[in-house]
Amino acid sequence: MTDKENFYSGFFLGRLPGSFDSRFLIKVACFQPGKEERNVFELTTDTKREEDYGEMVHFWVDKGPLQNKSFVRFEENYETFFIHENKMFDRIVHTDKDFYVGVNDLPDSDIYIHPDLGKMIDTRSIVTPGKKYNFITFEVKQNENNSFDIEIVGGEVQGKEKNSEEPSAKEKIIQKMEQVHEVMKVEYEYNKNEETANWDVIGHLKLIKFYDKDLTSGLRPVLRLMDNRHVALFKKQRETMPIKMIKVIEVDGIWKDDVNFVPQEGTLLPTDHDEKTVVLLGNDYRHKFERLFKREDVFRLESNNTLTHLKFWQKTACHSKLELFAHFPK
Repeated sequence: MTDKENFYSGFFLGRLPGSFDSRFLIKVACFQPGKEERNVFELTTDTKREEDYGEMVHFWVDKGPLQNKSFVRFEENYETFFIHENKMFDRIVHTDKDFYVGVNDLPDSDIYIHPDLGKMIDTRSIVTPGKKYNFITFEVKQNENNSFDIEIVGGEVQGKEKNSEEPSAKEKIIQKMEQVHEVMKVEYEYNKNEETANWDVIGHLKLIKFYDKDLTSGLRPVLRLMDNRHVALFKKQRETMPIKMIKVIEVDGIWKDDVNFVPQEGTLLPTDHDEKTVVLLGNDYRHKFERLFKREDVFRLESNNTLTHLKFWQKTACHSKLELFAHFPK
């Protein structure tokens, strides 16, 4: 089969239960290079698929156009230039390397037209015309109507024109390490937003007392859930979780942030009671918290993990570069 009209690409979403007539049921976020239409379809095939979640696949449809339950045959030897960041098993993140962005590739301020993948959403204005990029990182986001969007979440502009010489082994490793570091930043930002959303579901916590057994680290606030409907999620969130505590007050039946107090930072510690947690306050907030707040004060929580982890990874990346230079000749 050579008809390009019947050739499609997509992101593998998983194997589905059930088979019939030696055919397997799979789910794929499908697109056709050069066309705008994107759909999430259940497809049938005669080979058992072992792809990772989010891995890019290429296939032919026997009878077009492609639709739900279409029978497809996979193209096993199709070369792809996208790097699948498969450590993010709950998300679909890929990286594209070494390309130029022209003026015509940006029809709108928040849209980039990729030569292979088509329209990409760029609300952060990561790509700009007239520049070459070492890489961009993009994420596939499914919509409720069985379609999907592709959103740019990171990237790096080339600082100067590429040298015609092949990069050294040291330069290749450093470039790969920096690329992984960029993906980690995206992942931690995503985790921060997801954890904060979980705190919104869990609801407010009330200050009920202070733990005073170890005064070297100051009094430790003890918080209790005001609504016990989401205890299971709360138990998961409180496992040594870096957080921000924002004091709230009730105004006309609506909880609002109390602008008279700055957010407090600390780490949650578990207790023997499912609905309670102890806060190990950060150094800047110890021995002050108990003077600012009193029992029965109410707080909402936000994730604070991105700042802590990014500092760690930035430090790690820096040390890794030094180790690399030690192993390669100058």
